[in-house]
Amino acid sequence: MHFKKLIMLVITALSLGIGVGISQTNAQAATNYMPRSWRGIYYCSFNHTLFVLHAHSVQVDGRTTLRSNGHGYHRIAFHKIKTLHHHGYYQFEYAEYEYESSGMWSMRHKHGHIELLQYVTGGGGNPLVFHKY
Repeated sequence: MHFKKLIMLVITALSLGIGVGISQTNAQAATNYMPRSWRGIYYCSFNHTLFVLHAHSVQVDGRTTLRSNGHGYHRIAFHKIKTLHHHGYYQFEYAEYEYESSGMWSMRHKHGHIELLQYVTGGGGNPLVFHKY
């Protein structure tokens, strides 16, 4: 009788241990922040726009168009939408509605220079190219 209880205890312990090991998942943050490589001054020669990315704000032609909603230490949050041909496409997380969205953003390296591409809805498929200075 004592042996049966010991066997049941071992079986229960193993089943709980294996069940806990299987049900564990890796947690990932839903929010990412703008990396240092994205920050800087960009210029678009198509519409002659000066675009400045800071950790806490985004400026277009000297006007702040996007500011973090936190107080002081919060950075601008954005998340990866998809990966296509080894390139990540991102979107800023400030828009409440789709028409307020800034579109998809992607970074490319071309001839040793960094380009930031903005895919705007209704833009005909051609992105706005911002060159980093």
